Amino acid sequence: SSEEGQGRHSIIIADTGKGIAPEQLRYLQRVFSGKVKPEAGVNGLGMGMLLVYHFAQKNNVKLHIESELGAGSCFCAVWEA
Repeated sequence: SSEEGQGRHSIIIADTGKGIAPEQLRYLQRVFSGKVKPEAGVNGLGMGMLLVYHFAQKNNVKLHIESELGAGSCFCAVWEA
């Protein structure tokens, strides 16, 4: 979507999957906000999330995530035009 007059664009991807466990969600939110560096593996991010993170960092894209176990997840990428 685009916000007219503000030059801001976003992509929202949502699913109705199993969701993300609260402790993993907190970790992802800390990574996306730049408070911790991402790590791959069991306690870190999967390959897809690492690729998204690095793409966002290189292109000045802000990432937001919400999730509920058993209900799914919603990922939002926002950038200036």
